[in-house]
Amino acid sequence: MKELKIFSLLVKSNIGIFVGIFFMMDILSNLLFWRIPKINFQNENIEFIQESGGKAAVFFTAVFFVPVFETLIYQFSIIKIIRCLIKKSLWVFFIAVPISAICFALDHHYSIYYQINAFLGGLIYAVAFFIGEYRRDLPAFIIVVIIHSLWNLFAFIMNEIGY
Repeated sequence: MKELKIFSLLVKSNIGIFVGIFFMMDILSNLLFWRIPKINFQNENIEFIQESGGKAAVFFTAVFFVPVFETLIYQFSIIKIIRCLIKKSLWVFFIAVPISAICFALDHHYSIYYQINAFLGGLIYAVAFFIGEYRRDLPAFIIVVIIHSLWNLFAFIMNEIGY
């Protein structure tokens, strides 16, 4: 892939900075939806887990299980399959990233606001995965799981303190 300067900087950056940049992008994308009533963001799956297993079950599911599962399905699988089908890196980026984000959003069907929000998050995770594949320190899969886990931890804490 003909490297853009930002792409090259992200590939060569410290892993903490890389994760921090994408985590901050996730936070900033979610600020767009800060004023939308919480009723539009209710997740029936999380409510079921809380009723059956309590807050600890919600925490474990949201922070550990869901990021691994969703990264495997929506970033790893989709981007890897498209990468096998299309050889030009730039085409892979412009096809795989949006498809990954759309699939991620379609799975977060709690409301249209939540889907738009999830689409933005899906774009962030897909771009992080795509760039992460060029890094040498950690596998892209692990990088995206960390970013997604950080977001879910942040959302869990914000929910617990009443935001």
